[in-house]
Amino acid sequence: MPTISRSVALQPFRSGSHSGSRARPPLGLASWRASLLLAGFVAGLSASCGTGNPGDPNQPGNMSTISKPTLVLITPELGPLSGGTTITLSGTDFREGARVQFGGTAAQNVVVKSNVEIQVTLPPGQGAIGPVAVSVENTDGGRASSDSLFSYVRSVVQFAPASTRSVGRSPIAIAADDVNGDGGKELLVANNIDGTLSVLLHNLDFNQSGGPYATPALPNALAISDVNGDGRRDVVLGCGNASSQEVSVLRGIGNGAFMASDNFAVGGTVSAVAVKDFDGDGKPDVAATVRSANKLVVLTNNSVSPAVSFAPTQTSYGVSGEPSALLLADLNSDGRDDVVLSQYAMQQVGVLLASSTPGSLITPIKTASVGLRPIALAAAELTGDGRTDLVAANFDGNSLSVLNGQNDGTFASVSTLSVGEKPTAVATADMNQDGKLDLIVANSGRNQLWILLGRGDGSFDPAQKLNTDAQPWAMVVTNLDGDSKPDIAVTHLANHSVSIFLNRTQ
Repeated sequence: MPTISRSVALQPFRSGSHSGSRARPPLGLASWRASLLLAGFVAGLSASCGTGNPGDPNQPGNMSTISKPTLVLITPELGPLSGGTTITLSGTDFREGARVQFGGTAAQNVVVKSNVEIQVTLPPGQGAIGPVAVSVENTDGGRASSDSLFSYVRSVVQFAPASTRSVGRSPIAIAADDVNGDGGKELLVANNIDGTLSVLLHNLDFNQSGGPYATPALPNALAISDVNGDGRRDVVLGCGNASSQEVSVLRGIGNGAFMASDNFAVGGTVSAVAVKDFDGDGKPDVAATVRSANKLVVLTNNSVSPAVSFAPTQTSYGVSGEPSALLLADLNSDGRDDVVLSQYAMQQVGVLLASSTPGSLITPIKTASVGLRPIALAAAELTGDGRTDLVAANFDGNSLSVLNGQNDGTFASVSTLSVGEKPTAVATADMNQDGKLDLIVANSGRNQLWILLGRGDGSFDPAQKLNTDAQPWAMVVTNLDGDSKPDIAVTHLANHSVSIFLNRTQ
């Protein structure tokens, strides 16, 4: 991999509007600041003409009028409690000698760069994590303040500049695994419109060598396992349109290449797949949510290497509400993975607990209410009680639902976290290496990843925001460069690419 010459902290932009405006000015920061400078000059010229005093009163050092500063933007909008980072304040009518405070504590190294920009060193936070009042006061007493433009967090997650790789059209699913035996994780991407699988090789700096590999039409979901027991990693796909409503397996050759697909009809559009040995025979079985048929299907693996095959009789469970996302997690501490799925049309998640009888699930399904259009799921222990919790990303709710697990497949409470527009993926990982799991969210409508640092008690710091290319969709969070820190790879539907963000947090 090429040497990364520098690390960058997240640099989110946020409008000063209190009504939830978009994350950055539409004209771009440079153009926006230029417009502020022009506005400041016009205002100064008007004041000069009205009073007869020559010159621009908004220029630093000219104190001919009482100032009326405004504060509309602070970048970055988050800073560590320890302080010490460089912060830029943008607004109008800043004057030479202006004083800046964060939560009542004076900022250091205040430099009034122009009448629309001040640069300071962030002081240490004196209170709780979260928003603080920030004020700018000119020497003539003119003052501006805001309590919604800046927040303290425990630490700031840093990333190397993103590396972007082109893949096929509409990359809708992504997974990471070592499929060529070199010890590094490759990125595997299902391209929905093209009907292909792209393989980004770790030892080629995540470039492709060979492929893409043909799949049935409209692959929607992706998982990786050694399905036929030959010691090589295979790709399991869920596909769906009028002609290909099936689970497909592309057998791995062991060098990062794959054979033609073996296809198994399931009678509907597959929205998600998961691989697990359900019946205890040592062979990984496949579970699939069949959204168009409102069912969960389990395919029992009876492969004899090198072939791939499944038992002709599939086990099916009726699930209403367009089952979409799917994951496996032990929700009752019995050592068996249970099935968790989202019911997209019903604002619910459903749980099918694993039975003591191998290969079967307990019905009826247990359900819990979440936000509007749950599209993605994650499971982890987030509250410090030793029980597995769930997180649902709600596409039309613009939120996350955090469900506090009760160790029996039910949930004591559901809390809601507002996130960006149209979240499509959610994951948990310890991004800042503090021993507490954090939440990572892909917001397709805002072209951002949000990172919410966990506090270990089910609560989270304000979101740190990382800009992406157009329409981030699927995401995998795992260590990609061997430094033990979780990195992020995210697909972009609109420009058919994958971006890789390597974690450089100190």
